[in-house]
Amino acid sequence: MCLILVGAPAFASNFNITAKTWPHAIMGLLGGITFLLYGLDKMTSAFKSLAGERLKYILGRLTKNKISALMTGAGVTAIVQSSAATTVMVVGFISAKLMTLPQSLAVILGSDIGTTLTVQLIAFKLNQYALIFIIIGFIVKSLSKKESIWHLGRVIMAIGVVFFGIFLIGESMALLQNLPIVKQTISHISSPILAVIIGFVLTALMQSSAAALAIVIAITDQGLLSISAAFYLVLGCNMGTCITAVIASLKSNQDGQRAAAAHAFFKVSGAFLFFIAFFIFTEWFTKNLISMDASGLSTAERAVPRQIAHMHTIFNISLALLYLPFTDKIAEILTKLIKKKRKEWRVQAEYLDTFLISTPSLAINAARSETAGMANRVIKLMRTTTPAVISGEIDDLAKLKKQERDIDALYSQIIYYLGQISTQNLTADESLQLMWLMNNVNRLENISDLLGEELYDIGVRRQKNDIKISTPTTKQIVALSDSCLKALKYSSNAISSFEVKLAKNAKPIDKEAFKKLLDKAIKNQTKRLIADSPDRVKTYTLEMDMIDKLQRTFYHSRKMTKDTLNLLEQRDGLKNKEDISNLDAALDKA
Repeated sequence: MCLILVGAPAFASNFNITAKTWPHAIMGLLGGITFLLYGLDKMTSAFKSLAGERLKYILGRLTKNKISALMTGAGVTAIVQSSAATTVMVVGFISAKLMTLPQSLAVILGSDIGTTLTVQLIAFKLNQYALIFIIIGFIVKSLSKKESIWHLGRVIMAIGVVFFGIFLIGESMALLQNLPIVKQTISHISSPILAVIIGFVLTALMQSSAAALAIVIAITDQGLLSISAAFYLVLGCNMGTCITAVIASLKSNQDGQRAAAAHAFFKVSGAFLFFIAFFIFTEWFTKNLISMDASGLSTAERAVPRQIAHMHTIFNISLALLYLPFTDKIAEILTKLIKKKRKEWRVQAEYLDTFLISTPSLAINAARSETAGMANRVIKLMRTTTPAVISGEIDDLAKLKKQERDIDALYSQIIYYLGQISTQNLTADESLQLMWLMNNVNRLENISDLLGEELYDIGVRRQKNDIKISTPTTKQIVALSDSCLKALKYSSNAISSFEVKLAKNAKPIDKEAFKKLLDKAIKNQTKRLIADSPDRVKTYTLEMDMIDKLQRTFYHSRKMTKDTLNLLEQRDGLKNKEDISNLDAALDKA
């Protein structure tokens, strides 16, 4: 690898691809754009995988005030190279009530600053070194045994693909600029309004301002565009970045829509102000942009790309300085303008935002929060079921049915959401968590059916046949129900925990203790069967059915706990195996 690095400049200087005819040039242009978009997509994906959970921790902890939120947004976006990815994470934190809307607006302003790093990097014109990056990245990726190093190799390869795409675009434009139709088309871009529109449309189509600006740099660098025309294109490209977020937010909840609306407001209003200012003071802007590179950061050959990168950076930093003091007021206005959606379901999920699907780690956290809410509903159902079935009136039993239907509605939404997550590229850890959640949701649904359907039917049967449950039997069934409730609460602790850890203070329900209660109840039922009572068979059958449903409820609760232990054992991030051994030993009796 050292030999490759030493020989890189010599290799790069001789590296040349020249399109001989305009059909080849068009193929080169389209191929270059394809490489550019593909490289940016893979670079963002690799950066996100490399940074992992740390980015979420940083966003959640370092956004307590506007300045830190702004800087955090800029830093995180500079790492993942995608303002859209940062916005998705922000929406996830708002939905989880871990971040307020004003804080999120500061992060969004910072994310726009973070995106300027890519354009600044492109402006250094490292295109000739593209294959060097690809080769080094491939070697690192192929030889790595650690997942983090493997992702680092992906990042380096993706950077090389981006530069190779820009190289192809520049080489193709060198030939296409001689075509009359190309000259005539590009000459019209000098119109300020048309340049803004073209920049907007180009970015909207490519769904990447970095890719659009890379093309602007390549065209301007060939001498086809003036700096002033390039500036208007920069404004249009910045406005075009809003489209992706706006389209994605259409299926989002109101928090996602407010974040997307704020982003659009910042970009469009900022572009309007800069348009007027540059139109009036064109000469002053151009002169000062040129002087920014007088310090020697750029050679004359690189001056034009650097000036365009500076335009992009100044625009986004200015927006942050302009709007950061007013984020509270802007958030207040957006909250009034964008109301809550009408519920599509009997019970509407609170955290399941489709805006998060493209970032699986956040989507899984949202699903976990929703599953915890479902678990709480099942616990409430468990508390009310036994009294209603043993001695409740028809109205009490009807309430059980309503609760069960609400849980069913929530179950359908969670399962569908988990199915959407499963279509994404998941890490090994994310796949484990997804399966764990799927198992938990299904078991909670089974418990809900046992309580709200099968025990409900038993209660209706008791009412219809006017069966009286004896006091001793009532006590035993209540004891079994209490044990089931404790087991359900214990197994639900892991779901409600953000870190998926069992509560240290929680004490598992002893399997043998439950078995003793069960044996005692069954022996009592045997005595009831031989008792001299005209309805003893009906009563025995009904009471045994109740005991059976409670036994199955306890079984599902225990399986949820075991599923959590299996998850903890398999998670890559878990280092302390002794903790697992201790937990496993503690649950041997559970």
